[in-house]
Parts: sequence; structure tokens; C-alpha cells
Amino acid sequence: MGVATRASSDWMQRLVTSDWEAASIAASFKRVAVLGIKTERQADQPAFYVAQYLENAGVESGIRCPEAEEAWARAGITVVADKCLMVLHRQGAALARQAAGQGGKL
Repeated sequence: MGVATRASSDWMQRLVTSDWEAASIAASFKRVAVLGIKTERQADQPAFYVAQYLENAGVESGIRCPEAEEAWARAGITVVADKCLMVLHRQGAALARQAAGQGGKL
């Protein structure tokens, strides 16, 4: 039972909850899933302009799906969900610049 319980919860370690860790990932990602993506009629809402910002930054976006997140995490893929990726992308870029100025060390 202990092994099965541990194995069944290991995937949860792939769900990123730390803003710092998410920002570090955001500095290097090329594909994201955006929750609640909006149309141009709702351009004043974050789910529109965050997705547009990321697209302009060269990031491919998709749609958030908790079932898929679990499946990806179980498959060993790191999953960042329920975070503002525009803010984290900017923070990640700042972290990368900071690391470059410190010889790659944070």
C-alpha cells in the first residue's frame, strides 16, 4: 500500500506551485495552455491580453485541462497551471538576465 500511495502521488511533484519556480520555467518555455482564453471582443480581460502577450513573445498557447495536466504530470512533464504566465514570463526573463550577470548562478 505504501509503495502504491507514494507512486500515485509522485506525479503531484510535477505540479508547480512556487512563483519563483514558475518564473524560471517561464523564461524558457515555448508552448503554454491558457485558461479561459478570450476573443477580441473581450480584449480588456487578462485571458485575452496575456495570451496575446505570450504569442507576441513567440510562445504557443493552448487550453487548460486539469485531466490533461494530471496525465502530463504522471508522464513526467512539468506542469504550471493557475499562474499568470505574462507576469511569470517577464520575471523569468529578469531572472535569466540576473543569472547571466552573476555567471549563471542565482
